[in-house]
Amino acid sequence: MRQPPRWMDKLLAFYCEESLLEDLQGDLYEYFERNCNNKGPLMAQLIYLIDVLKFFRTYTVKTPKLLRKMNYLAIFKNSFKTSYRSILRNRLFSGINIIGLAISMSAGLLVIALIMELYQFDRFHSKADRIYRINNTITSDDEPNLFASTSVLVGDKVRSEFSGAEKVVTTSQGGEMDAQYGEKVVPFEYMFATPEMAEVFDFEVLEGDFQKALTDLNSLAITKTAAERLFGKERALNKVITSGDGVQYTIQAVLADIPKKSHIITEAFFSFKTKEEEQKGNRGFHSWFNMWSNYVYVLSEESSGADRLQAQLDALAERENENREEKIALSALPLTGIVPGPAMSNMAGPSFDLSLVWILIALASIILLSACFNYTNLSVARSLRRSKEVGVRKTVGATGGHVFFQFVVEAVIITLIALFGAIPLFYLARPLLLETFDDYYNVMELQLTPMIVVAFFVYATLTGIVAGMFPAWIMSRMKVKSILSDLSSVKLFSNVSVRKALVVFQFSLSMVFIISAFIGFSQYQYMLNFDLGFNTDNVLNVSIQSNDYRVLENEFRKLPEVEDVSFSLMIPSVGSRYLEEVKDMLTNDSLQLVYNKVHPNYLRLHGHNIIAGADFDESYINAKDKKAIIVNKQFLQHFNISSPDEAIGREFLVDYRRVKARIIGVIDDFHFGTTEEKVGPYMFVNGVGTGLEEWPDYYEMNLKLKTNDVRATMSDLEEAWSRVDKVHQFKAVFYSESIEQAYDFLRSIIRIIGALAVTAISIAALGLLGMVVFTTETRLKEISIRKILGASEGNLLFLLGRSFFILMLVAAVLAIPLTYYVFDQYILSDYIYRPDISWLELVGGSMLIFAIGAIIVYIQTLMAARTNPANMLRKD
Repeated sequence: MRQPPRWMDKLLAFYCEESLLEDLQGDLYEYFERNCNNKGPLMAQLIYLIDVLKFFRTYTVKTPKLLRKMNYLAIFKNSFKTSYRSILRNRLFSGINIIGLAISMSAGLLVIALIMELYQFDRFHSKADRIYRINNTITSDDEPNLFASTSVLVGDKVRSEFSGAEKVVTTSQGGEMDAQYGEKVVPFEYMFATPEMAEVFDFEVLEGDFQKALTDLNSLAITKTAAERLFGKERALNKVITSGDGVQYTIQAVLADIPKKSHIITEAFFSFKTKEEEQKGNRGFHSWFNMWSNYVYVLSEESSGADRLQAQLDALAERENENREEKIALSALPLTGIVPGPAMSNMAGPSFDLSLVWILIALASIILLSACFNYTNLSVARSLRRSKEVGVRKTVGATGGHVFFQFVVEAVIITLIALFGAIPLFYLARPLLLETFDDYYNVMELQLTPMIVVAFFVYATLTGIVAGMFPAWIMSRMKVKSILSDLSSVKLFSNVSVRKALVVFQFSLSMVFIISAFIGFSQYQYMLNFDLGFNTDNVLNVSIQSNDYRVLENEFRKLPEVEDVSFSLMIPSVGSRYLEEVKDMLTNDSLQLVYNKVHPNYLRLHGHNIIAGADFDESYINAKDKKAIIVNKQFLQHFNISSPDEAIGREFLVDYRRVKARIIGVIDDFHFGTTEEKVGPYMFVNGVGTGLEEWPDYYEMNLKLKTNDVRATMSDLEEAWSRVDKVHQFKAVFYSESIEQAYDFLRSIIRIIGALAVTAISIAALGLLGMVVFTTETRLKEISIRKILGASEGNLLFLLGRSFFILMLVAAVLAIPLTYYVFDQYILSDYIYRPDISWLELVGGSMLIFAIGAIIVYIQTLMAARTNPANMLRKD
């Protein structure tokens, strides 16, 4: 088939509406073919061009894009006006929706602000996308234990053997140092780092040479604030400071303060060479298992990736684990995946469990969904009242799409209004959230930055679209004939089942939250009051902070409120632990277990029950190279020692130095970990007179107090401390408070769930109020007739409230077993020790919801029941 010139076709396509183009062009092609046969090609082309020009008519010409946009703007303007008027006409329902959405959106705003700030951590480093931290995983009792730390050996191996590793940084936690300059002594936190730190990380250098400070022996880089505390307005560069043990260090660089959004937090970096010099002669420093305070970071080459690095780490771990009973796996974690990131031990700085982020997102989404359901429920309930409006619109030419757009715009307007109510609630709840995650109180800000404001508006708009889509879909599908002829024949759902389902969902959600808060609080109280197997009453743990423990003991024993004094390396039962390897000299069986170095008074002060042998006493030490240890029954069980008496005198090789240690006593098992953990083997090491100088010093002083005035006693203790130490602040925590802090995460979750329970109940109560008002308004004439026929207020209350109480009862039937099952089988399943879930916790939460619902139904129904029947029946 012959065709006209292409430029004529393009002219037609240029001005013709797409919906008409195909049919019009097809007809012109037929005429063109006929004219070619009858009048020749040249004449046919001329006629075709004339026809193309003739069809340039108003009904065929495309609407210009600008005019089409103006049309949409007109539609939006009209929809906005209509929505605004509808909101004003229905103030009660609009107010309920706005308040409910504002309450729920405030939770979402908090989560959005929190997540946006969390994902700023460590992003200020220009090479952040290529930096990885090496983590260790040790499997114990078939459960993997993830550690943020690794060994110095790993750093050495990666630096010398791995391909694709551009730079390797090894760091080690130092603790707190007392720096002296002249007569001034200032404590500051520090860590050790290799010179590559200056090349891999972007910590701002104010003056000096950061890399040189990390290269030379006994040199350091100090932050600006720490320098000002120590030197005042003097320049810190090249100044020499003296540590508490008399070693001198030279400041070769001054850094800007470490940004708050960094997981590496310190006030000074010492050269790693200084650390190596301190550990000279200590073969265990480069041991595969010396992983407790060292961190390794790898900057991968741009052409290399995480998979290549992980493959080499797996090969390294396989070589090093050969012929070892306990295995260590290595993994590479991106720098940007640390905060937020997986939960792990030995974190050097701030951490935030990624799973908690998802929990917060899920909970905030559920609360928001409840408010959206509120909007849907009330909108659908009012849909019949607005059906005439929809019918008129469709009669004058509005399509289903126009109606759909109208109702979505209305929902978006309501959510944007709710946003302005949510922002004050956001600021009101902000301190509570920061206090809940108190580790972040000085790090997180949760302020309204421009990016967060944009995120809030996007969030509110999406919320409006989600909330308005279902009512908009319902209204857009209504038939004009059925709307205008007989409103009563319009059935949205069979028996309005969807509305009932939404009400049940909201009350079920409220009951789940409130019951969860009750159960969680019960578990929390159980943990705090759990019998640990030793005495913690009136025990105050004081941080020694590098002081001589003998001087502290002499000073504090002078106070009449101090019954007894002991010292320990760490505080058991609060999540802290020190591990050591022990090998039986008879069977060569080995074990890595938790230990604590303690003063001879420790077991007596804490009331541990010795079932065989004796407490620590110098008379049991007959040679300086033999260390005395006391173990628990789980220790005996692991090494197949049949009785406690048989264990006395048994010798074991302890730690990587294989030092001989002799069992002098056996104690009852006690809970040295948290209640989520099983009781395992444990070892107490004598800390006095046994040549333990190379082991870690005491870190804690344990005071047994007897006082009726805690405030006065604490004042006396601070005064005693100041007589010994004029540099460090007195840091003391009662054992019970330490145990509470060990369960801060659970307490935080309970507080969040409690707050969400209040939020969910508030939203459900608002929704119930709207539904009760709507029901009573639509049945006012029925109520009036029943009153005239003799119905009492009680009868009317029963009549109008029955359906709502049935819905709440259905919600309780769904919520109670569901909550019990989830807690019993999932949430509490990992807890070794836990209380039984009581019926009071399950039913108590439901009864609270019933009480709130009953009050709302009673008040609204009573108001309707007391309305004058004559006034109601007189109305049309």
